[in-house]
Amino acid sequence: MDKIKDYNEFISIIRRDFDLLYKGYDYFSIHDGWFDLIIDMSSEICQKVAAKDLKEISIIDVKEKYGQLSFYYITDNMSIYNYKIFSNIIEKYEDKSSSFCYKCGSTNDVIMTNTGWIKPVCRSCRIIDKLKDS
Repeated sequence: MDKIKDYNEFISIIRRDFDLLYKGYDYFSIHDGWFDLIIDMSSEICQKVAAKDLKEISIIDVKEKYGQLSFYYITDNMSIYNYKIFSNIIEKYEDKSSSFCYKCGSTNDVIMTNTGWIKPVCRSCRIIDKLKDS
């Protein structure tokens, strides 16, 4: 899959391919750099969690918190086995997101910046930000 270009493309992929997980939720308060990561995570959940249990998942909020993705969800009547698979995938991608630049998705020379908000930013985006500020 090619890198997602913008929020509208991201939302259309979520609605088309993962509506069972998000059930109409389409307000992601995140930046472009994490779009592909969320699609990868959603894909992995759909591949590894039994179809009958996918119906029991509702992802109700996705946002950035302390420099990484944060997912909020509700599960009903889900097998313990599939709940563990699901929650481990969520946790893996939350942790993984802190090594991806929140702006462009690069994993090259990403560090946590703290300019009022803690965010993972790659070297290229830090240089661009400095040029904009000067």
